[in-house]
Amino acid sequence: MPEPNKLLSAAQTARFYPATRRRLLYILAALLWAAAGGVLITNAGHWLLPLSGTIKYPLALAGLILGLAGYLGPFSSLAKKNIRRIRQKPNRSCLFGFQAAKSYLLIGFMIILGLLLKSSALPLKYLAVLYLAVGTALVLSSLLYYPCILGRNHENK
Repeated sequence: MPEPNKLLSAAQTARFYPATRRRLLYILAALLWAAAGGVLITNAGHWLLPLSGTIKYPLALAGLILGLAGYLGPFSSLAKKNIRRIRQKPNRSCLFGFQAAKSYLLIGFMIILGLLLKSSALPLKYLAVLYLAVGTALVLSSLLYYPCILGRNHENK
């Protein structure tokens, strides 16, 4: 009887390995970051639009300023780290390698936290500031992937 780890040949195993080109990893990462940011910004917009201008605009401005700060801080750093990680991969890599394994855990945590906050007693106008901030940081950070997608692989330090 063959050993359990020798049950499939390398050719058979390769059929189950969703390998793709590195460029697609950049595209998937950019799309994930932009789509997640877009969903958050859309939710924030739905919550802010019905408010009067005297409260809506200051809250939106606060969300945008916090989003820019988030982009300039942890979000762009994480995107640049991810770009460097993808750049070091072979040209044909696992389709799911566009994010580090622990990033998937972070994504799951953020989704759960977002759902919990959305169902909490926190007024939506204040939650809108948080959603707008995180959404803005995600969308801005997604732009860092586009030079790599277009083949302009400048170093992101």
